[in-house]
Amino acid sequence: MLQRFVMPDCMRSRISEGLFASYLCIVVFISQVLVLNLIVEGQTGSPSQHAAGPQWGCGLLGGLPGIGPDGSTSSEVQRLIDGIKVTSSFGKVHFWNWNLAPMFNFDANHTEYLSKDFIFMPEQWGVEPVDDKYVRTAGQPNFLDSEGKVCPAEMGTIFLGANEPDMTGSCMGNMMGKCTAPCTPAEVSAGNCPVGHRTGSPSSPNSAGHCDCWTDDVATSSGFWSVEGCEAWQPLPKLFQDSGCVAKVISMWKQTAATVAKKGYKYLSTPLVAWNMDWLKSFIQAACNGCSSPSCGCPTHVAWHFYANDCRPIELGGYKDFQSKLDRTVELMEEFPFLQGAIVNEVGMLNCAMDTPQAACIPNGPTQKYPALHQPDQACPSTDELPHGLASFIDELIVRVIKAKTSDGRPAVAAFSWFNENMVGGTYNLRLFNGDGSLNRVGEAYITACQNWASGVPPAPIPPSPSPTPSPTPPTPPSPPTPPTPPSPWPSCKVGDVVKCPGDGVRRCAGDQCCPDGSICPSADNSFTGCPKPKSVDCIHHQVTDATFV
Repeated sequence: MLQRFVMPDCMRSRISEGLFASYLCIVVFISQVLVLNLIVEGQTGSPSQHAAGPQWGCGLLGGLPGIGPDGSTSSEVQRLIDGIKVTSSFGKVHFWNWNLAPMFNFDANHTEYLSKDFIFMPEQWGVEPVDDKYVRTAGQPNFLDSEGKVCPAEMGTIFLGANEPDMTGSCMGNMMGKCTAPCTPAEVSAGNCPVGHRTGSPSSPNSAGHCDCWTDDVATSSGFWSVEGCEAWQPLPKLFQDSGCVAKVISMWKQTAATVAKKGYKYLSTPLVAWNMDWLKSFIQAACNGCSSPSCGCPTHVAWHFYANDCRPIELGGYKDFQSKLDRTVELMEEFPFLQGAIVNEVGMLNCAMDTPQAACIPNGPTQKYPALHQPDQACPSTDELPHGLASFIDELIVRVIKAKTSDGRPAVAAFSWFNENMVGGTYNLRLFNGDGSLNRVGEAYITACQNWASGVPPAPIPPSPSPTPSPTPPTPPSPPTPPTPPSPWPSCKVGDVVKCPGDGVRRCAGDQCCPDGSICPSADNSFTGCPKPKSVDCIHHQVTDATFV
């Protein structure tokens, strides 16, 4: 902010010497004030006390069908790109993958191909200092991906911190939710260290819940691992209870910050927490102690992940948790005005019922109401909480994003990435595409919700039907008998045929699926009962009223 100054001696003494001398003195004085003001503002950690940074808007992670090695795109994936890039200050869609560049995606079984319409956000997954030789130059298109091939996308100018250091998580793959810590050196020496695998039949860790998660598997969180120089075996979730460990981790963080600054990165996020916003605040305080620039480790953005559970975002508190994170983000931006918003780059639905936010996720667990293995397409079904399945979930989250702002009008969220994967890391099928590469209902909902975000106006809720004003009415004469319903003009269908949903006119279904109104698809088998409402149209038995065949 501007500081108070008194009139310098030159102005007092030179007024009598003539207008030109006084003019020169005033120019010098104003220049000094401006320079001092910049210095003062620089000490606060931002060029403005209330910085409003760029918006990356809606983004993606996971395999994208329809993009070739040369960056060519199918019409459907381009429709998604064009539909959501309107949320970005850069006019592009951001993409990230827990790594420093696009890589081979084991779940999609091919390298992550991106087009020129993408910005890639790199991340150092662990807390160790990033290796300079793997950091691509910021802001450059046509960089090399992890396979050494040219990627037409643009490397972003923001660098992301470690992945979920605030929770221990678990080893993924065939020990997901069971192996909650790496084996100790003593366990390895004793041969008491079962190996976890990315694929294969379910297996178990040793009696302490420890396993080898480094040979053929990966962990969900950096908090799973030990850190050299820290006393606890898994020190990161409780990092700020050990001052010595804090000094070690922050020292490594500052090395990473200096490295990426030299490569041109302008923005720096905190580590990406899973649930603990207090952890974020402590990190900001430690990283910005004596430092006011990203180049020495003071972040410009907070970063966090969000998942609801078991397709029950109301009953299990998912929406409440999301709102709490938005509110805490606003509080941090008010307390630390140099923060420019949140990078929310994992958003989805976990296929588990967790007692606490930091508990391990055990997919298809015994306490679940909607285990993915029992749901159509392994996604969330249509329910009272989610009338349109995951499409309803996306709609509600983006509405809350649009409304989340600081007292001076800055948006709380700078980036929002949907977890576009199929049952990876304990999730449901969260894909935005059908198997044939066409956009599904969730993909269409993501486009619509993101465009609402771009316009800044949440969609208006559907108002309830107005109650009629009561008025005296004469007695109603008896109604004549209802004539029989004429035969349907529509041909019959077979189980599994693709038809339009009743009352919709746009959405299609096929077989054992639910329509947007919650009713069972007209071409579903009559034994299927997985939707909130029964069939309102049954084309198998010729009872067709408003379904149109494709």
